[in-house]
Amino acid sequence: NATMPRWFTEGLAVYFETKTSSGGRLRYELYHTMMRNAALDGRIPSLGGMSAQPVAWPAASSNYIFGAFFILWIAEKYGEQKLIEYIHAYSRQVIPYAMNRVAVHVFGDTIDTLYDEWRNFEIRKARKERMAFEKSIRATPAKQIVSPHRHAHPNARPKHNAFSFYQNDGAHRTGIALYDVESKESSFLTECW
Repeated sequence: NATMPRWFTEGLAVYFETKTSSGGRLRYELYHTMMRNAALDGRIPSLGGMSAQPVAWPAASSNYIFGAFFILWIAEKYGEQKLIEYIHAYSRQVIPYAMNRVAVHVFGDTIDTLYDEWRNFEIRKARKERMAFEKSIRATPAKQIVSPHRHAHPNARPKHNAFSFYQNDGAHRTGIALYDVESKESSFLTECW
């Protein structure tokens, strides 16, 4: 299994850290926001790009973010037992790097095909979430604070009746802020550029 690409091993680690603990990066809103924004911006790397270690944002974090969401998608589509079966079948191979051959045997398709299917799934999901958010934001007075010149990438936080957005207005700290729809107050979450 040490011959598997880093995006697979790190994605697997993030998946299982989330499954077996009360924490785990797949529970972090920031991971979901990064995944959604990459899907909307067309920045989910190709499988070849992932395997060659991406240098564009989010660079080395790609292994963890995209790898984890791909592994999660496989587990949800085929069941976690099939994922475990794949890992065991791969580890029994005498010749390393035969991921596609094992995938065809276990999943009925190649990793390349599954990865492309997953990328398309993430893009559709992100677009659907953006459309739902845009519908909800039209009905709130908060619409005015999201201007294309000062703020970007609004993301709904429905459980909190709020949304997060990238703040870069020159008057406040640059980073991700949260706007509470009920109290009409903003709070700063994290600094980023």
